[in-house]
Amino acid sequence: MGIKGLFQFLKRYEQEMSVTTAVRDRVVGVDLFWFIHHSKGDFFVFQDYLTPIIRHAQKVHCVVDGAPPKDTREERKEKRKKRDEAKKTLKEIEKSEEQPMEKKNPEVHTHLKKHKERLSHQAWYPTREYVDYAKNWLI
Repeated sequence: MGIKGLFQFLKRYEQEMSVTTAVRDRVVGVDLFWFIHHSKGDFFVFQDYLTPIIRHAQKVHCVVDGAPPKDTREERKEKRKKRDEAKKTLKEIEKSEEQPMEKKNPEVHTHLKKHKERLSHQAWYPTREYVDYAKNWLI
């Protein structure tokens, strides 16, 4: 929801606890976009995050952010630029993999695979369809 400094403030009151224990029989507010972004497009991960909350909370209220405030638009532009750079690098790696190599080094292949996964996560942004699918699943 974009409250600057909230996590730093709350950190001093933090206690180790399971999600199930934390939400049991309570009314819970959920920032849906946090879960969507952390799922990185894997709907099973999204469900794994939310299912314990839905099962054990008395009631769950989900919110979805609206348009960003003017002061964060520049920050979002920068994030978009980084995503675009990650996408470009990812495409370049995939293009290079199409080229035949005389000797394929397994270590290089493993390194490229890990790098591609990291870039895929950086480049991912939820589509409107994914957000709508998540909302409909919750309903």
